[in-house]
Amino acid sequence: MIVLRTARADDPRVLDCTRRYYRELAARLPDGFDPAHGGAVDDEALAPGRGVVVLAESSDSSESAGSAVGCGAVTFLDERVAEIKRVWVSGEARGAGLGSRIVARLEDEAVANGRWVIRLDTHARLTEAIALYESEGYVRVAAYNENPYAQLWFEKLLAGRS
Repeated sequence: MIVLRTARADDPRVLDCTRRYYRELAARLPDGFDPAHGGAVDDEALAPGRGVVVLAESSDSSESAGSAVGCGAVTFLDERVAEIKRVWVSGEARGAGLGSRIVARLEDEAVANGRWVIRLDTHARLTEAIALYESEGYVRVAAYNENPYAQLWFEKLLAGRS
């Protein structure tokens, strides 16, 4: 079983997921990925009251019990808008809907913190992420940031969520 819980941005399990996510981006993007050149989230933006990190952990009785198998974050851009960042699921946990669960939890965290519009950006090479976001009701919008690695921008209205 995989459980979702909030965690601090400096939690070693979150840092491990983030490193694995960045390595995957570096391998998949045509020009690589270097968080020092943009596209990374400043951990200050994930401090309590400014954002929330969600960690997915395996709680199976297998040898990987308690290991982090995914993560995601939501930052609060202003008093009504949030932005999803760093959604990642490890290879061994893919295909079971965990990405959807993480996104739904991040949306819930945004609403719980008074945000009713949620945005995200991604790269065109991340076709699985694009399919996930579109299946969750995100629609393409004009660029709202200057992330050098982003090629597509999405938004969703969260009004009416509980």
